[in-house]
Amino acid sequence: MGCRCSRRPQITSKPEGKGDSAAKDNAAEVDLEGGVARPVLENGSAIGNASLVKPAVGGNNAAEVDLEGGVSRPGLENGSAIGNDSLLKLAVAGDEVPAPTTPFGLANDQIDLLLSLFRAARVYEAMGLLQTLQLSPDEAVQASLRTRLSGEAVLSKVPAVHEAVQRAMEYLMGPSMRTDIAWPAIIDMTDDQMGKDFTLDFRIRWTDDKEYEPSGPSSQMIARSTVSNFPLSFSRYCAFVREADLSKKEWIQDCAKMSAQLGGYEQLSQTMVQVLLWPPMLPFGLQETLIRSFAFFEQPPLPELGSSGAGILVLEENPPEGAVKSHGFDLFPPAHKRAVSIRGTSKLLWVTPNIDGKGVNMTVAVRLGVAISPWILPLSLLKLFVAHAMKKSLRLIKENVIDHWEDFDFDSRMAASAEFYKRPREIEQGVQVLAI
Repeated sequence: MGCRCSRRPQITSKPEGKGDSAAKDNAAEVDLEGGVARPVLENGSAIGNASLVKPAVGGNNAAEVDLEGGVSRPGLENGSAIGNDSLLKLAVAGDEVPAPTTPFGLANDQIDLLLSLFRAARVYEAMGLLQTLQLSPDEAVQASLRTRLSGEAVLSKVPAVHEAVQRAMEYLMGPSMRTDIAWPAIIDMTDDQMGKDFTLDFRIRWTDDKEYEPSGPSSQMIARSTVSNFPLSFSRYCAFVREADLSKKEWIQDCAKMSAQLGGYEQLSQTMVQVLLWPPMLPFGLQETLIRSFAFFEQPPLPELGSSGAGILVLEENPPEGAVKSHGFDLFPPAHKRAVSIRGTSKLLWVTPNIDGKGVNMTVAVRLGVAISPWILPLSLLKLFVAHAMKKSLRLIKENVIDHWEDFDFDSRMAASAEFYKRPREIEQGVQVLAI
């Protein structure tokens, strides 16, 4: 995936009324950087992404934490801590927050912004703001949290989804990008029907001793697929995976049945999907139920993903075995009693607009588990099945969806969920807000 940074217009946004004299005031300033909410301290220093949320995957982005008086406080990138006397005001690129006239007005503006981030499924920004508000010593902020958010079920979802995405980056994307281990099954493809620049690279391997989970299925594999120039624009891709109940089984290769249910605001726009596959080259059917979560990023969350600019992470996970309810959904019953259920499977997709903005590039990391002996399901057979299914499914999507987009209700769904689709449209257009 090539870097798109050079083609993007660079827009610098300044809050109104922030002149030289205003800089001397003790009121907190607003720093917009990469479209991410960043509080600014009274001394003028901005809090970076890493300071708001400490990633579980380590690296240079890990934030420092200062413990003072038994309270966990986000630390600044220079090592200093946020003090109790710091009044924080946050804003997000493209979101206007009216200037408050009272402490309670400021607190309510912050809560409004937080709820807006919830509705837009901007998980990392929401998590950073939520943590900042929870640590605020200001009584007006705490009063607003108690009164405005006391009945918000979504509050418990934000940390859970944030943790799941962090875990997936370490558990999925990291192992799938390894170069220090052999990948015995690799397939490279092109397809003129998808476009002259379309490419697909698929590779799969068994988990090694450290990656294998003794409590998991008998066959455990890690796969990676890299797709370049898939001919679906970024905002439309987001609608395609989000509005899953509009999908049809005919759009998926060898699919005999498909069901989907959309989660609402309380579920951070998650989606539940179930598919039943009957591939002719396998002696059994495969059924899978998955929960799909979304998180927008202004830069790739891992260095292995390059410098492709803003994009979306799509996480797909199987519910726990034996569960009847998960992530706020009442789970679908088994699709077929004689089909093998796919368990312990997780998929993480990093998707960005391609260089001309008319398509997308995707890096897909998969951890696959099936309760079948590796002797019955060799990698040589599995790679052919997966690669064939991926290529055929992408072609079916182009023929049935992309070429007939206006025949379906995706555009009206996007209009009805304007807050969720605002950032995808901005990313597609190359909108990028730089630091003041």
